[in-house]
Amino acid sequence: MIKLHYITNGDMNIELENMIFGKHEEIPVENVKSFNSKERELSLKSNNINHFTNWGIVELFPEDKKLGIINVSIDSNSWGRIATAQIMIEKNKNIIINNNFQSEKKELNKNSKKSNSVTVPF
Repeated sequence: MIKLHYITNGDMNIELENMIFGKHEEIPVENVKSFNSKERELSLKSNNINHFTNWGIVELFPEDKKLGIINVSIDSNSWGRIATAQIMIEKNKNIIINNNFQSEKKELNKNSKKSNSVTVPF
C-alpha cells in the first residue's frame, strides 16, 4: 500500500499523473482555510502562515503500473512571507520519499508560486 502524507502553512496544490487518490485516512482540520480533493487533485490552504496545518494522509493507487508523478505547487498567502509544503510517500509502512518545498517571498509584482515534481516507484 502507498500513502501520501502532506502538510503546509501556505496554499498547496497537488496533482497526480498515472495514479489516483484513494481513501483519506486523515483530513487536515487544524489551521485550514480550505480543503478540496478530487480523483487526481488536492488543494489545501492554511488559515495562518505562522502555523502549519495538521498532517493529511491519503492512499495512492497506480494506473497501469506506470511510474507515478506527484506535482506539488506552493504559494505564500501572506505579504512578505515564504510558505512551506512537505510531502512524504509511505510504501509498505516505510517512508521512501520525504520532500520539503518552499515558495518565493510574496512581494509586489512577483509571482511567489513554486512547483516541483516527485516520481513514485510502484
